[in-house]
Amino acid sequence: MKLKRDISSNSSPSSNQLEIGELVINAKTGILYSKKVDGTIVKWVPNQLCDITYGNSMSALPVISFKDINVLCCNGGAITITVDNLIYNNRYRLTITDLNTAANIVASSYSMELLPINSSQRSVALNLNIPSETVTAILKISISQIVTVSNVESDVLLSESILNTTCKNC
Repeated sequence: MKLKRDISSNSSPSSNQLEIGELVINAKTGILYSKKVDGTIVKWVPNQLCDITYGNSMSALPVISFKDINVLCCNGGAITITVDNLIYNNRYRLTITDLNTAANIVASSYSMELLPINSSQRSVALNLNIPSETVTAILKISISQIVTVSNVESDVLLSESILNTTCKNC
């Protein structure tokens, strides 16, 4: 593995500035880049882990975690997605985007509203069934807070995570 850093600019590297598989972090933006075999640049955007202010309250960002990914079978298994640090009386939207268009785990994008049950229950867990013909899953899971301003609802993105898993032969 070859590592590189950029401390002088806010821009992303061009394809000719990276070798295949090389990692470069932009120390000004916190974004990590890599180059794939086909020459395209992949970027990973970091999530802020400390408390932030959104709306009228100070709160930790939602945390997305996964269970059952190491034992995912190719015969239609399931992955458990858990979202922690949700605030009671806030409305959230979970969106799952299928980045591996050949997999068709979700119809390109799936969305549902999350509501914490009470002030002590700040987590929501759900099972995502994986079709039996799926071998590789590349999913982007996004959590947004649903806010209403002047009777118009909109989503404010709070957290995102990428799940890249390959099912096992069971």
